[in-house]
Amino acid sequence: MDTSASTLRPIAPGLAALFVVVALTDCASAPTSGNTLPAHMYAHYRQVGEIQTAVIRGEMESVRQPARWLATHEDHPDLPRGVLSPMDELRREARRVEISTTLEEAALGAAALGATCGTCHEAAGAGPRLEVRSMPARGMDTQGHMLRHLWAADRMWEGLIGPSDETWMAGAVALSEAPLHLEGGAEAPGEVSRLAAEVHTLGTEAHRTRDHSRRAGIYGRLLATCSRCHTLLEVS
Repeated sequence: MDTSASTLRPIAPGLAALFVVVALTDCASAPTSGNTLPAHMYAHYRQVGEIQTAVIRGEMESVRQPARWLATHEDHPDLPRGVLSPMDELRREARRVEISTTLEEAALGAAALGATCGTCHEAAGAGPRLEVRSMPARGMDTQGHMLRHLWAADRMWEGLIGPSDETWMAGAVALSEAPLHLEGGAEAPGEVSRLAAEVHTLGTEAHRTRDHSRRAGIYGRLLATCSRCHTLLEVS
C-alpha cells in the first residue's frame, strides 16, 4: 500500500490552539506571575500529546523524554489548590510511562495521562470547550478508512482530556464502523484482520462505557492495537 498518503500525524492538533485560547480565558482572573499559567498548562498538553503520538507510531524511545518532563516538572505557583492532587497523579502516571518496557504499558499510561488531564480540568472548572467536528466522508479504500479511524481517535482523546461525553461518544460510534478493507479488494493479512476487528470491538465497548477510568483503559488498548496494526502495514 502507499504509506505516504497514510503518514501518521500528532492527534488533535487543532485542539492545541483551542486549549491556549480557553486557558487564557479561564485563568484571566486568577493571581498571576506575569500570567504564565496558560503557557505552563499548554506545555503539559504538548508533552502528553508527544507521548500519545509516539505510542501510536510504536516509537518507545520517543515516549521517555516527554514522560520524564511531566514526571519532574514542578507545579505552577498560581495553580488552584483543588488541582494539586490531580497534578501529583499526573506525575505518577508520567513516571510509569517513563519506565514502561512494553508498548502496551506505554499505551495504557498515555491514556491514563489523558484521563488525569480531564480530572484536573473538572477540579479546576476549566479546560477546553469542545465541539464535535465534521467526520471525514465515508470511503471503502484503506486511506479513507484510516482517516475515519484517526478522526475517531481524536474525538475519544478529546473526550478524555476535556472531559467531554459528547466527543467521546462521537469517536466511539465512528470506530464501530465496518472493518478495514485494503485497496483493490486484497485480503488483509490474518493478523491485520484480527487487529482491525479488535479496533471495532473497542469502539463498541467504548460506546457502552460511562466510567472515566474505564474509558482510559479502553483508549490505552486502542492506542496499542492501532500501533501494532500500523507496524504491520508499514505506516509511519
